[in-house]
This record gives sequence, structure tokens and C-alpha cells, in this order.
Amino acid sequence: MKESMMTYGITSGQVAQLTQLAESAARKTVAKLVEKMNPSKEELQRVLENGGQFQSDISPAMGSAISRHLCPDEYADEEVDTNSTYPPSYRTRELADQIDRLTELFPKFRNSDPERLLRIREEEELPIGSDRNGWYAIPHWASVGETYEKAVERVFDMIRFAHGERFINFRERRLGESHMRETERKARAMHAMRQKQNSDILVFPAQLGFRHRGRSVRRARAVMGRHEFGLGAYETGVFLLTHPERFQTKDDLWMKCAGDEYVIGLEGTFHCAPIWRFHDGQLRFSASRIEMHDRESGSVTGFVV
Repeated sequence: MKESMMTYGITSGQVAQLTQLAESAARKTVAKLVEKMNPSKEELQRVLENGGQFQSDISPAMGSAISRHLCPDEYADEEVDTNSTYPPSYRTRELADQIDRLTELFPKFRNSDPERLLRIREEEELPIGSDRNGWYAIPHWASVGETYEKAVERVFDMIRFAHGERFINFRERRLGESHMRETERKARAMHAMRQKQNSDILVFPAQLGFRHRGRSVRRARAVMGRHEFGLGAYETGVFLLTHPERFQTKDDLWMKCAGDEYVIGLEGTFHCAPIWRFHDGQLRFSASRIEMHDRESGSVTGFVV
């Protein structure tokens, strides 16, 4: 899929690091092979004299390894090209405005020093794949509810107050741990940032579906970067409170919650994930199987700082 202006391109520093990794691997491989095969001086010279052919022989293997790590083959058939995107007028709100909004919604937050939180943005670079100007403020769920379920319900109550009958929760009374739970990857990432930032409100880069548009949830999970993690029903619900303009028409990119696992029916298997859709002027929350992929949606993710 084509890269958009909404994401940042690779840097020369990253290319240099990748080159260093390849050179280091080549040195180690050559040293081990020479030690194992113990070639004669003449045999080794023959390789050197055919250097061009030698490079041609090893280049495909190196290219294959880089490609495999850039985009793993796992669930590669669960991805389609798409032009779906955010509303044309959508912009990430200023971080200070997001923090102000959250302190209005949750006035009892502790240690929410706006100046300190804003410094995090100044000290960190936006990672590749995040939304342009993609710094977001999200409270850890434990500062909102006694359990993840209660935190989700509290956020949903606020969305319901804002949208009225235009908000439809197709998973009503099915948000408990027997139906929905956080992925371990997301839970660890959010806990680590809460410990580091020591605040009810956490500040980190994110993208609201564009990076993984057209992919199934499990495909998105397979290609996430090392410091990337899926966000769940709770975090995306908070996004919609601070960015209510994220959905405006049925053509706007829907949001899959790759940071949560969900059960539909009686099978007892967490083989689904929540999803936000916008249709007929209604904001709809439901769930779908993690192998489902379409042109209308993309998984929402955050990045650890």
C-alpha cells in the first residue's frame, strides 16, 4: 500500500543502522564459515577474484531477510489495498487541548501536570507510522475504573451522553472479562508508560487506523513494530471523546481495537476484536473476527515512549 503524507518517511540514520546490522552479520558469518571450512589461501583468493558473482549470489538472501523482517509473511493474504482514510478536515488536536479536555471529563486525576506531560512530546521523536502530529493523551484505565470493564463502561456513558441515540453499543452488557480482555502486549505497554510517566494521563504517539488500513487484526498484530501495540475499546473510546470529529461520514476509516480480545457467541474463544463503525449517522460499537479484512477499517495502535 502506498505511503501517505500522514506518516513520516525513513531517515538516513535508519538506513545507516540497517547497513551496520547487515555488515556486522556478514562479518560474523564469514568468520564462522572460514573457521569451519578452513579453506586454503588459494581457495579463498578464488572467491575474492570472483567478487562480483559472490555479491550477486548473496544479495538475494540478504534482500529476502530484510523483506521478511520489514513485512512478515504471516497472514499476508489478509490484507487488501484501500483508499479509506480519515475525514478530510480531521486533525490531531493540540496535546494541551486534549489534556484540558480530559481534566474536564475526569477532574480527580492526580499528578496530571500539563507542562511535564508536554515536555515528553518535546523530548521524544514521533515514530514512523504514527499520525502526523500524532501525540495523544489517554488516561490509564486503572485511573478511571476499578476494572477494565468499569473503565470502558464509564467512557461509553460519556460517549452516550455526547451522542445520545446516535451511539449504538451492539455489545451492551457484554463487556466483562468473560467477553472482552486486554492483550498482554497492550497491558504491558500501558503499565510501563504509567510507571515511567507517573501520571493518570499518559502521553504517547498513536495512529487511529491509517497505518494498518485494509489489514485484518491478526495481520496488523503480526507486522507491528517492536515498540508498537494495539489499543482497545477503552483507549479508542477516549480518542472519540477528545476527537469527536474523527467520524463524520460512512466513508471515514473505521477503527479496529487490536489491543483487545473478544468472544462472540458460546464458543468461548477470544477470536474476535472490538470495532468502531460509523453508518447512517450512527456511531456503532461491535466486534468482528480477527481474520476479517476489508477496505473500510484499520487497527488503531500506540507506540511506547
